[in-house]
Amino acid sequence: MFSLMLMNKDFMAIGKTNIRIVITGGSNCGPSLLKAMKQAFTDALIMNLYRLSESSDAVVLSPWESDFDTTVLSIGKPIDGFQVKVVGSNGYELPSGETGKAWRIPF
Repeated sequence: MFSLMLMNKDFMAIGKTNIRIVITGGSNCGPSLLKAMKQAFTDALIMNLYRLSESSDAVVLSPWESDFDTTVLSIGKPIDGFQVKVVGSNGYELPSGETGKAWRIPF
């Protein structure tokens, strides 16, 4: 959705300085799109929200205090009440800082 909005010249022509928070939802938003969003919404806090499509649970969100450079490189932190692990293609948990798929840990 944000990609389509940013390609629309009419949308890009309107003022966006009153927008304070922009949250992407669904799957993780890639660095290039996040950077384009920051250029379009210069005064807004840009945040990633990752959720499970199967249950609509919001699981991971960029922390409020996250700076933009950190947000670009991370999907965020688990929301209270959830646990997440990052796994590799083999399904095994990866060490902190590694890139993989986020899995919600059931309670």
